[in-house]
Order: sequence, then structure tokens, then C-alpha cells
Amino acid sequence: MPLDRRQTRAAAAVAAVLLLGAPLASSSVRTKLAGAYRGFVDPHSTTPAANVAPPAAEDEPLEPAAAEQVELEGDFSLADPEAPETFALGGVVTTLSDLPIAITQRTLRYVEHFGTDPEGREQFFVRQRRAARFREHIEESLRYAGFPEDLVWLAAIESGFVPQATSPKGAVGLFQIMPETAERFGLTISEDVDERRSVPRATEAALAYLAFLHEKFGTWDLALAAYNCGEGRLDEALGKARERLGRGPEEDVAFHEVASLKLLPKETADFVPKIHAFAIVAHNAEALALDDLDPLPTMRFAQIAVPAGTKLATIAHAAGISVAALREHNPEFLSERVPDAKSDVLVNVSPDVLAQALAALPTYLAKEEPPPAPAAEVLGATKSTTKGEAKSSSSGSASTAKPEKPVVSSAPKPKLKPAPMRPGAFVLSSGVIVEIKKDDAAAEVTLSARVEVVDPLKGRTPIPGATFKLEERRVAPAELTKGLDVAKRDLRALVLAEPAAKLRTTLSDKRRAMHQKALSAGPFLELSQRVFPKGHPMEGSVLVGPTEPADDMFLEPEPVWALETVVTLSGPVDAELLAGDLEAAFADTFIPLRAATLAKSSRATVGKGERRILIGWSSAPPTAKTDTAHHLAFMLACHNKLGRFHRALRHDKPMTGRLNCSLELAPHAAVAWVFAMPSMPHTNADIESTVDASIASLIADGPTDQELTAARGLLRAELARERESATLRSLPKSWVAARNDAILSGFDGADKKAIVESVKVLFSKDRRVVVVSD
Repeated sequence: MPLDRRQTRAAAAVAAVLLLGAPLASSSVRTKLAGAYRGFVDPHSTTPAANVAPPAAEDEPLEPAAAEQVELEGDFSLADPEAPETFALGGVVTTLSDLPIAITQRTLRYVEHFGTDPEGREQFFVRQRRAARFREHIEESLRYAGFPEDLVWLAAIESGFVPQATSPKGAVGLFQIMPETAERFGLTISEDVDERRSVPRATEAALAYLAFLHEKFGTWDLALAAYNCGEGRLDEALGKARERLGRGPEEDVAFHEVASLKLLPKETADFVPKIHAFAIVAHNAEALALDDLDPLPTMRFAQIAVPAGTKLATIAHAAGISVAALREHNPEFLSERVPDAKSDVLVNVSPDVLAQALAALPTYLAKEEPPPAPAAEVLGATKSTTKGEAKSSSSGSASTAKPEKPVVSSAPKPKLKPAPMRPGAFVLSSGVIVEIKKDDAAAEVTLSARVEVVDPLKGRTPIPGATFKLEERRVAPAELTKGLDVAKRDLRALVLAEPAAKLRTTLSDKRRAMHQKALSAGPFLELSQRVFPKGHPMEGSVLVGPTEPADDMFLEPEPVWALETVVTLSGPVDAELLAGDLEAAFADTFIPLRAATLAKSSRATVGKGERRILIGWSSAPPTAKTDTAHHLAFMLACHNKLGRFHRALRHDKPMTGRLNCSLELAPHAAVAWVFAMPSMPHTNADIESTVDASIASLIADGPTDQELTAARGLLRAELARERESATLRSLPKSWVAARNDAILSGFDGADKKAIVESVKVLFSKDRRVVVVSD
């Protein structure tokens, strides 16, 4: 809608607010409103307008929104100390925001600015229009994190919802993340990529930082203040505030108190009121005639994994879109190719083109020229290239050709990977850490081991009283191989006994509370009891259950990486010479000595009133040989966009409004489950029969070539996503890399026949448990 019509509606809205005669927060408010009213233009009037600010350009500056305001006495006092949660400003309802932040006079002044001042209104309008592009993704992430959804307006104040925004201080992206913070939360910054510009990655990092700050400072206004000025600066300000207010070191200080004492930078003191005011105006947009937007189209994200160095043009052609459209979804890529990396790189595409991209990408990749080698590599390859050229040119002439030496092939020697942040330590493919303390003067080798249980739901912090040790053993260097065999047996018996039981107890209590909060306790606690019955090695374990929609297809109810296992060798030992022996000795540390008895088929009914169905299948955990096929089989059945279950239940017939699927993998069992809430007129029985039919068709016909290609691409993306988010999720990177490499290495052997066998194992009717609520 043209600006003059918006101004006309706004004039009427402001006039209505004035006529309401509601008490205002300060004497200046009514004057400001009246001034704003006089500033708007009636498009039908012939009277020339005076003092009307020109509309802000669509590409307004990227500095934080809102004009500078002079600080007034009492600006940070509460607007109504008696009833701050029910205060209303002249017809503008200030209690609609879900930000649990006290309203100050400063907040109300910014409400005036964004809601009634012509310049402020235009700032709000432009940012609100841009917000439509990313709001859905950010708000979904906030809901998943359990955060107030109005934190979405942090991006309005930080960047104006411009992913490419860059501040003079070096902050970048929607959430203006500084380089140090990016490194802290796992975002990559290089010549080829700046993940602070990525909407999904920056959102994930910003929310992780806010979670940390909220836990540290206790309130959202203080968390936002620390986000702006830094944790150390806020800690210092709070300490000074306690001294001035006569409070003890452990006593709370509110944001408005520390701001009133002028102990914060002015930018920070304004930052929190601006965000809160923006949220209030957004909830009152209709009343303030700010709702008549022409919003930008919503951007949605699906992800594919491509080899490092792939051209963006190749990906765009495979997806059937322009390079410009691909860049819009991936503003973090700074060259014509995705960055170099040790493994696949995630690329965002619209869900509308995901299927086409997955189907066409292998063909386009086969035609693409490899990226140019770095200069150092080119120089290093000069001699071998010359040899190759000479060999090629001489092959046409028998008289000049020289006999070649026979090539003797040999298997590569195993090498140990250095363990991150652990000098002198190495990580095995199983995730076991090996510490080498070389001492050539020692006559014997000392073998020891310890298992430290960490809390995977609390940033891998050690669980008190949960460190277990093996008794030291001394062996002669010549007997080291036998000594490793003994250590292997003892460690394997230890790890999945007391340490696993401690982890199980810690996680089960927390998971029960999480299920209660998510209203999924009845079905998932019942399923957990049935797949881990009395006498089962995992008795008492609780399944993870639903996580964010479209996320976390593969879960671990008892992640073995939380059993941090370290083997130490001290004495005359050579790490490289021992690589093969160490891998052989500790490859199956987390594999049970004997298989657990699997749950039998059963049914249960829990609760009444809400129609839900949870179908679970128990099976033995996959082996190294079947691991990849199991993952692909589950993707083919359950993926939220291309899986058979979703196609049958949500696309062919809209039978359910909610559908979650996951495969939970543990040392003693694998549990696949589907959770659905049937929509009228469909029933739980309809859901069950449709799932059964989908499994039967997948077993009878196997996956199509197109399905298998898509599943491979989706699994690559799933693994790359796990690797990229390892830092944020407090996952050990070495463990993630080892697991991903093992799964990817099995792609060649996971053909259609192997996948059908995995479907039979994962979804066996003999091991099916159905839990319903009618």
C-alpha cells in the first residue's frame, strides 16, 4: 500500500488513541502523539504539508533501529510499580508481549517512537516487512528452545533483518555476532564462508548464546544486556550496582536498576527497551495502522550435502533455480564455490526444490570439473604431472618407451588421529581416547583406564561421583599385545556396567520431566517400559521422544560418548607403531558382551481425551556391516519430506496434523518409533493400518532408484548437519566424525537388497509395541 494511505490510517489510529483519554506514562506522550498526528498527510487534502519527514529508503542503514533519544530523569523507573503486567498506554496494550521484562518509562518512549513518530514508524514498517522473510524459521527455533517468541525482534534491532549486515565493530549477520562469539559457538569464518550470515546457523548460535546468558544472569532483560555489551561488562556493572544498593554478592539486581545507575553503556541501556518496545508495537500493529504490509515471501529451508569445493552454479542447475536464488538461501558463501572442507558441506535450498536437487545433483556433480588446487599443491604436483605427460607422449612410440617398474600395492598403515584439545592423546574410531606417555627409560609399560560419565543434557559437565577406574597393569614391552587384550576385556566389562547405570539414572529423571512438559509422558514412558522391560540391561531407561519437527531423526537414549573413556599407556611405547593394535583392542569397547532379549509384540492404552498413537519397534543394534543400510532404510520410511510414512499420512491423505519419527540407537537395542495425532475423521486404527501398508510396500517393492538417490543425499545432509552443530550441542567432534565416516564408508554396500533386509529388521511385526490414547 502507498505510504500516504498508511499515513492516513495511522492518523486515524493516533486520533483514536488521543480520544480515548487513557492516562499516559508521561506528560510528553500526548504531545508526541498529537505532533505525530499533525505530521501525517491526508492524500485528499490540497493543503501543503509542513515538516513531514520523507519516507526511509527500503535499503536503510544497517545500524540498530530507532533515533537517538535524550535520556530523561526517571527513564528507567518502572512504568507502574504496582501493576507492571497490566499497564496500558493510551489504548496500546503493553501486556501482549511474551517477554517477561518489566516495562520502564524508557520502553514507553520507544513505543511512542516506533508507533507514532513518522521516522520510527517507517523504521518499524521496513523491518516488519523484512521480518516476514525469516520470522517463521526464527520463531520455530525459539519455540523448540522454549524461549519467548518475541525474542525474534532481537534481529530487528540488531540488523533490521538483513543477513548481510555488518557493523563498524565487525559484528555480522541477522544477530550481529562478533568473531570471538562465532568461534565459541562453532560458526566458521574464512575467505570463502562466513556462517554468521547464514540464517539457520546464525539463529542456532544466537539462541545457544542467549541460553547460556539466561542461565548465567537469570532474567531475559539481563541476558539481552549481556548479549549487547558482553558478559564481563555486565558482571562488572552488576557488582558496582550491588555496592551502591547495599546488597550482598548473591542478591539480585534488576536491569532497570543497573540502567538507572548509569553503569551500562548507553547503547546497552537502550538496547533492551528497544527490543521490548518493538515487540509491543508489533502486537499493536493493527491499532497503530502498521499492519498493512506487503510482506516479503517467507523463506523456508531444506538442506542438501555437497562435496567441498562444488560450484554454486552446479547446485543451482541441479535444483532448477538461479544462482542468485541459491545465494539468497546461502548468503554465507563468499565465492563461486562452497568452501573447502574435510567432508561434505551443507547447502540450503527451498523445500520446493529439494526432491529435484537430490535427484539431479549426482549427474551434475559427475560432469563438474574439480576445483583448482591451491598454489602449494600445484607446485608440489609439477613433477608428477610432467612424468604423466612424458609417459603419455611416449606411449605412442614403442621405440622410445621405457619399461615401467611394477607397482606393488600395499594396504595403508593405520594411523591414529590426534584428539582435539588433548596434547599427546589420540582418538580411536570407537571414540576411546588413548593417552601416550612415552618414557624410553622405563622397563615396563603401564596400562590404566578410566571412565568419566558426563551429562549430555548439561554441556557434557562431569557427573559428581561418576568416575570409574581400572586397576593399573604392568607388562613387558614384548607382551604389550597380550596386555592390551586383557585391558580390552576388563574395560568392555566395566564401561556398560556401573558407568552406564549412572548415566541411565541421570538421564531418566530428566527425560521424565521433559516428557511431562511436552505432554508426551504417557505414551513414551509406556513404550520405554515395554522395550526395556524388567531384566533388560537398559531397564529404567527412557526414550528421548519427539524433538524439533524435521530434526533429529537419529537419537541416542544413552549416548556412549557420554561415557568418556580414556586408556593411558606409559613407558617405552610408540603411538604410530601401535595404531593397528590399539584399534583392534578397543574397537568394540561399547559393544555388549552378549545380546539383550528383545521386547515382544504388545499393545497398551494410556490416558483418555486426546487421540494419539505411538508405534515402536525393538531390534538389535546395527552392526558395522548393517549400520548404513539401517540408516537409509529408516530415512526411506520416515523422512519428514520424502519418507513413505509421511507421503501416505500427510500427502496422499491428510490423516494427521502431527507426525514425528526417530530411530533411537543404544548399545543394547535399536528402537524405531512413529508418533501421530490423527485428524478427524481418521482414527488411531487408520494411522496404524497405513503405517503397516507403507512398510509392506517398501519390503515388497524395495526403494525406487529415485528414492534411494534421495535417501543417500538426505543421509549425507543429516550427517553433515550433526557435524556442523557438534559444538552447539556439546557433542565430541572426534566422536561425530568417526561415526559419520563409518556410516559414509558403507554406502557402496548398502544396496536395495540390504536396505530391504534392514526394513524387515527395523519394522518387524514380532517386535512391535503399539501405545494408544483415545
